[in-house]
Amino acid sequence: MSEEKLAREAKRWFLQAADDLEAAEALRQAGKFAQAAFLAKQSGEKAMKAVWFGIDEDPWGHSVARLVRALP
Repeated sequence: MSEEKLAREAKRWFLQAADDLEAAEALRQAGKFAQAAFLAKQSGEKAMKAVWFGIDEDPWGHSVARLVRALP
């Protein structure tokens, strides 16, 4: 991928992560804890994928822990 496309892709993943985290907070405040936890996890996963794209690597999987451990 070109640097420009990688930067756009990283930004897209990061903005979605931020949106998911905002929704998770609204759900937490509404007492919807299971749904808030799900979206918080999704937010972490998407934020890590943004990091991976930002360093021109291909993120794979859905485990936040694996995405952190495998980070070059």
